Amino acid sequence: MYQVNWQVLFGAGGNVASLILLKFGEAGPYEVDALMAAGLILFLLTLMVNAIADVLINRFGGKGR
Repeated sequence: MYQVNWQVLFGAGGNVASLILLKFGEAGPYEVDALMAAGLILFLLTLMVNAIADVLINRFGGKGR
């Protein structure tokens, strides 16, 4: 059974994208699935932040476009 590695939360430096890149080469099948899920979540969060920013810019300060 796979054990959760909580050290990833407390490691020094880096970000989620670099962690995915560094771990992908040595990952097993379950770890690849987890890394792909982390990448999808990162993409969705980025998409959501950009959509919210676009709405705010259009509503409050859309003169720059």
